[in-house]
Amino acid sequence: MKVKKRLPTYYKTECLDCEIILSVRWERTYLGALPTTFQHPTQQKNCPFCQGIRIKIAKINEQEYLRINQQWDMIDLTGTGNNN
Repeated sequence: MKVKKRLPTYYKTECLDCEIILSVRWERTYLGALPTTFQHPTQQKNCPFCQGIRIKIAKINEQEYLRINQQWDMIDLTGTGNNN
């Protein structure tokens, strides 16, 4: 019996006050026979950058998820100017 592979669902968390994307993540529905003990992360209460409280979690498509991660990777590669 062939099991159909479930596609992941992608999410981004962003602050509506400063318009910064705080995180991206993906989830895949677990269809196993054993119980899972995974706890979903709790929603952030305020933005670590501006202390704003208008935080939104939205579903996004795979292309947007990859685009955001690619931008963050480019920022990581350029570094902060420190050569440590």
